[in-house]
Amino acid sequence: MVFTKIFRRLILGLWGATLCSCTTYRTLSIEILQPAGFHIEQGKKLALLERNIRNENSILTFMKNIPELDREYLFEDFCEGVKFIWETSGYKDAIICLKEQEMGYWNQSSTPPPFAPDSIMNMCRNFHVDYLLSIELQYYDNADPGGEINTIWFTRLYDKEQGEPVDSVKISFKLDQEKLGEFDNIPECIRNSFWEAGMISGRHLVPSWQKTQRRVYTSGKVLRLGDTFLRHGDSEEAFNIWTGALKLTPKTAVQAGINLGWLYENAGDFEQARDILSECRKLAEENKLKGEEVNYLKDYLEIICRRITEMEILDRQTLPAEP
Repeated sequence: MVFTKIFRRLILGLWGATLCSCTTYRTLSIEILQPAGFHIEQGKKLALLERNIRNENSILTFMKNIPELDREYLFEDFCEGVKFIWETSGYKDAIICLKEQEMGYWNQSSTPPPFAPDSIMNMCRNFHVDYLLSIELQYYDNADPGGEINTIWFTRLYDKEQGEPVDSVKISFKLDQEKLGEFDNIPECIRNSFWEAGMISGRHLVPSWQKTQRRVYTSGKVLRLGDTFLRHGDSEEAFNIWTGALKLTPKTAVQAGINLGWLYENAGDFEQARDILSECRKLAEENKLKGEEVNYLKDYLEIICRRITEMEILDRQTLPAEP
């Protein structure tokens, strides 16, 4: 089997260990390609618009009193978040930011009505864009049972052909309560939330790279030997060693199977990863194994099954060029 990494970045050398047992594993920090929720193709142009509508019943009004939280600055932060995701996903020079609208207020529980189609089509034509993403409503609430304060955005995506919404998203971002406790930290906290909201919006519209983690189990000499070869770039030998470890004790076999699942995933063979992890789960159930590696096994199997579906979606979407 030839192992070829399908991940953009793989950072090795991070170690973790459970506190409740002698099980050890190495944590791999990776970036995986995630499909867009609503896919905008390469070559299309997007305009960003701040409709500037506020909820009159919002629990926070301090933004009026802090110069650093001027709406223009916050909208720029949102735009930069969207641009960051698009540019790192290979969408170059595809976004323009329009001047925000005059501030308005909305005091109903429903969302504001969409723009008139003629207005959208005129803006798209005037600015030579294919889509327009509008922040339709933004407010703060503390409906969280723990009293946390959330920043809420409601966005709509309009297309130039019909001028009507083709997608909408509600974004909720929990503010850093410790930072809010110090007045000097409030601008950073709020502006960071707009940057994050922009990145979330950007990821929803194009395939994008997102950080996650995987484990390589290193308990015992055999698993550790395989990891030694893996860290030195010899995935084939690591594969052979961990395959042999499937014949050892059930617990070691489960850990070896998880490692093999990672090798298959890293090679892009998600079906084989699913199959080996499914066999390990069956082995764990038959032997009534418990422990953090069994919990991770179940979670990892769910991740792989989800990745199979995601890869099918990505096959239908234009893959972004790596920066």
